[in-house]
Amino acid sequence: MKISGYKILETLSTRASTSVFLALDERNDRKVALKIISVENERARNQAENLLDCAKALKADPHPNVCQVLDEGQEGNNTYVAYEWLGSFDLTQALAAGMSLTQIKGIFVRLARAVQHLETNGLVHGDIKPQNILLRDNLEPILIDVSGGSFASGNLRSNLITPGYSSPESVRGTSVDSHSDIYSLGIVIYRTLCGEVPWIDESGIGRASSQEDTVPRLPVDYLALQPVIDTCLAFEPRERELDPEVLIKAFDDVAATTIQSSSIVRSDLVRSEELAIVNFGGDRRTSSGFDTFSPRRRAAYFAATFLGPIFLIAGTWIGYVERSAIQEFFSGLGIVEHPEFEERWRTAEALQSDANQTLSAITSAYNRVLEVAPNHQAAIREIDDVRNAWKLQISQFIEGNNLTLAQSRLDELARVYPNDEGIDDLSQQLYRMRRADRLMDDTRRLQELRGTEDQESLTAIILAYKQIVRQHPDHPASEEAQSQLNMLSKSIAEMSLEQTKRGNLPLARDLLGLAVEASPASADLRSAQEELQQAQSLQEEIEGTLQVAATHRQDGSLVSPLDENAYASFQRVLELDPENQVAINGLAEVEANVMLNLIALMDERSLDEANELIEAARAQGVSQESLEELETLRTDELSRIAEAEDLYDEAVELYEQGYVTRPDEANALFKLNQAQLLDPRNVMVQSLIDQCADRIAKVARDAFEAGMTESARWYLDFALSIENSNSKWQSWHEDWFPGEDLDSTQSNLFEQQPTVTAESIGQ
Repeated sequence: MKISGYKILETLSTRASTSVFLALDERNDRKVALKIISVENERARNQAENLLDCAKALKADPHPNVCQVLDEGQEGNNTYVAYEWLGSFDLTQALAAGMSLTQIKGIFVRLARAVQHLETNGLVHGDIKPQNILLRDNLEPILIDVSGGSFASGNLRSNLITPGYSSPESVRGTSVDSHSDIYSLGIVIYRTLCGEVPWIDESGIGRASSQEDTVPRLPVDYLALQPVIDTCLAFEPRERELDPEVLIKAFDDVAATTIQSSSIVRSDLVRSEELAIVNFGGDRRTSSGFDTFSPRRRAAYFAATFLGPIFLIAGTWIGYVERSAIQEFFSGLGIVEHPEFEERWRTAEALQSDANQTLSAITSAYNRVLEVAPNHQAAIREIDDVRNAWKLQISQFIEGNNLTLAQSRLDELARVYPNDEGIDDLSQQLYRMRRADRLMDDTRRLQELRGTEDQESLTAIILAYKQIVRQHPDHPASEEAQSQLNMLSKSIAEMSLEQTKRGNLPLARDLLGLAVEASPASADLRSAQEELQQAQSLQEEIEGTLQVAATHRQDGSLVSPLDENAYASFQRVLELDPENQVAINGLAEVEANVMLNLIALMDERSLDEANELIEAARAQGVSQESLEELETLRTDELSRIAEAEDLYDEAVELYEQGYVTRPDEANALFKLNQAQLLDPRNVMVQSLIDQCADRIAKVARDAFEAGMTESARWYLDFALSIENSNSKWQSWHEDWFPGEDLDSTQSNLFEQQPTVTAESIGQ
């Protein structure tokens, strides 16, 4: 191949009529990717038109993520397009090297915009796959090989199939549009995240989705992208869409929740970081012995022990001088009341009656009373009562879910009474309540993030709510969790019912199991359970009937015996399920097989059996269109047979009259040739042809004996062209024309004959 102005440097790929080269653009001194289609047939012509349509549109309206078109045109039988040269580093190699989530996001957002650009220009790529996504050095993706055609021309490519990436409609050979490109790009995204395409056949090769398939789940870290993948890979083209902005948000959600998502559903009861929240007092030691004193406290202890008596004697002496000092001395012994007692008591009582006072302030006030009246029982009782009342309030705040105030009161209690035995219990109560709140908040976020559209998400949400109900039955969140479980049970039961109506019984069963798990006693389950049981019974009957149909087909019982054949079995399935695709396809295949059987019977001249086959098809209710095709086939075949017989009769008459090869189109061999084309299995035609060949050979012999060598050569070659294995005639040729090869070019029975004809000699 050669295109003016381009020098081929290297062949990159060759397939059928299409080749791609690395070439030098001699006019601009630059390397280009040169794609050439050699227009040799109708298919290649369509491909060339598609290529030019796409090239012209992209040249008029380029996009930074679609390979730039530099030149396009036609030269002789070749259609060509020159693209910018990008090298060979594609997405497959990039994935093998590894990329960050940010890089992957950037690539697919740009590709989504590129596909959107193609759609805006009325173009279809038709073969999006990792190998057709090249990457620049900065990982800027470039979509190459855009040659699927344009909507305006109506000549859209659907015959280029890449297993695993092509859409279902492409595989079926039906018309394609931009929705097929969205499907293929969705497959590429899925393969990037999961390492393989979503659907693989038994031989290990990727395949397109079927109507029965469901989109596989992404790994848990990428669940935010699940709705995008589900929409891209929808079986129905009109349900597919890919909004770049939605894709951006989904990737951002993945980045934001990848780490957090692992702690939404917990299996452990207490975590170390959660214990740290409620470890108010640290490691509290209960011992109050001398060994726990610091050096400073030990010094004070010794000072009080040895210097106390001295101070007491000195105070007594001073009492002689100052009466108030004496009164304080005796009040310390409990003999008289301390002069400040009343004031301190009133202060303590006032603080206790003030609801805004702290435990520390109230306790300190009563301790000041005890400083002047150490054995004052009322003050001692008040301190204990205030302490117990404080703890009771903490419990009430916890039960009322006023956890902030409860935490504040508990902190105060721990500061004033660090060794109080009730602190640990209250801390655990507060922790459980807070944990219930966190579980509830996490479950709400989980429900908002994942939704309830897939089984994995539903299962996680149900288990989280049940954990709240089971572990925190007294918490207000437990009631809300149970309410959510009841609503989920109802919603999932409705989803199960919908899937049952659609015929997706495995999914319906799974969903019903989740509904029961959420709320076994829900009244909404009964309808879904009954509907599913009926559908399962119906499905079992359908599957059994389909198995009978398969057995009939294997036995060859296509349309007979009446009502006991494959066609009748498929009809019964459609009576149970009018949209059963297996039965619909089965009927079409049976009708096609009946047509093939009729052709075979007509070829074998088994006309009676052919008639019986048509009547059996009519009796079994084969479609009118198929019956008309069968009747037409039989009528046409009988017409050909009859026409061949008429031609044979004419040939016999001409043969008997001696017109074996003359005149043109009115001789026996001409008629026999036409008859044989119409009815190759007519043995009488072949027999008469052999007789004609024998007569021509005799003419050749008579001509040779009469000295007419050239005529003898021509007629003998003619006879051998009809019956080339006749050893006698071969021997004549060797004897008459020694050293000469047989004339292998004598293939047309009606070429110009010699002036002296076979008839003139034969008669």
